[in-house]
Amino acid sequence: MESRKKRVEGIQIQHFYASLMILGCLLTVFIFESTFKIKKNYEKLLYEVNDFSDCTRAVSDFQTACNYLTQQAQFFSLSCNPTYIGNYFYELNDASKREVALQIIEMSHVKDAPYNSIHMAYKESCKLVEKDIYAMRLVSDAINMPSSELPEEITSIVLKEEHKNLSNEEKIKTAQNLLFSQEYNDITRRVAEHIVVIFSSLTGSHVQTNATANRIIIRHFVLQIFMEIIMFVVCILLYSLLVWFVLIPLQKNYSAITKNRKMELIGAREVLHIAKAYNGLYEKNHITTQVLKHKAEHDNLTGLINRNAFDKIKELLSSIEEPIAYVIFDIDFFKNVNDEYGHPTGDMVLKKVAEILKEQFRSNDYIIRTGGDEFVVIMTKFNSIAALTDRIKEKIENINGLLRTSPGGIPVVSVSAGVAFSQKGYSDSLENEADVALYNVKGNNRCGVAFYNEITE
Repeated sequence: MESRKKRVEGIQIQHFYASLMILGCLLTVFIFESTFKIKKNYEKLLYEVNDFSDCTRAVSDFQTACNYLTQQAQFFSLSCNPTYIGNYFYELNDASKREVALQIIEMSHVKDAPYNSIHMAYKESCKLVEKDIYAMRLVSDAINMPSSELPEEITSIVLKEEHKNLSNEEKIKTAQNLLFSQEYNDITRRVAEHIVVIFSSLTGSHVQTNATANRIIIRHFVLQIFMEIIMFVVCILLYSLLVWFVLIPLQKNYSAITKNRKMELIGAREVLHIAKAYNGLYEKNHITTQVLKHKAEHDNLTGLINRNAFDKIKELLSSIEEPIAYVIFDIDFFKNVNDEYGHPTGDMVLKKVAEILKEQFRSNDYIIRTGGDEFVVIMTKFNSIAALTDRIKEKIENINGLLRTSPGGIPVVSVSAGVAFSQKGYSDSLENEADVALYNVKGNNRCGVAFYNEITE
């Protein structure tokens, strides 16, 4: 009886293990099938992400190229500098970003909204090119540029009868009116509207495809985890392998995500794919964050440090134990420039002053636009105040000399500067002293520099 019980129990165990083996095989098949579907949908998702990235980058390049061509044509009409002609036709004929964008969209989008919109945008941009080339012909005639120095596209243009007998100034004025006309702006706006339609269509398609693929991936992923739990009961070893290659990597990378760090490239192939895709998005987001931070700390017009960052710099320098030179600049009669020439010309003057300041001062000096036509330069890491005083005087002379030789289109201006020194870091009194020195210069015909320590002696 006891022997029979053992035999029955043994058979039952065999049947149990046989059942587990069959169940294990079925689960293995299901797991492979689920994994294959996840891989297939993930590759589809990855293809969609890459296609979306390529197309949006192409459209962005298209828009950048259109804006660049417009800018070069307008700059040439304003400055009469032949360099802008070279820049224009290099983009038009050599870089050809518009045509490249057109080809990229055509490869993956046939007769759909992005395809139609990119062709319409290209057609409108060609209208702008025609106007640009005609305007450049007018300006090149006005400044008597030799035909040998001009591209064939310009020399082949025949001026309209009403433009042939215009004076040089009238030709330039006509070209500027053409490039800054309402009609020109309307065409530019239509190009921008078509590009918005392209971005909207690409984004909508991408979101829909991404959502569908994600639902499928998540559904199969949940099913796979459920089967893995069953496989734990069937075979400890199989479960251990799944833990080692799937669950632990997922857990570690979940921790990395919550701590805003990149995923580790560990675990199964699917996890690696997800980690790589996430890391790519993480890096793009990091770059975007850095760009936004830069924009928040720099002046949009001049690219110099703005007042927000200036406050942080003052706080940082207030704790150092070394000498500091505080130089405050003011553009002389800048209000007259805005009143007489307009704010766009005033902006050109501000950018020119900013460029000259960056050229004249060291890369480790802090160059700030504090607002309006006021600039500040904070200098550290110098040997002596006496030696630096002479260097600053030389720099102010150089700056005003360069401003007196500004290119066409930018009125001649000058700057006044006030300088104060501190033996130990930044303090509020340093700024007040520099202001006193600046007002001293303004009271003495401007276009120069004054030092607070020399005024008070």
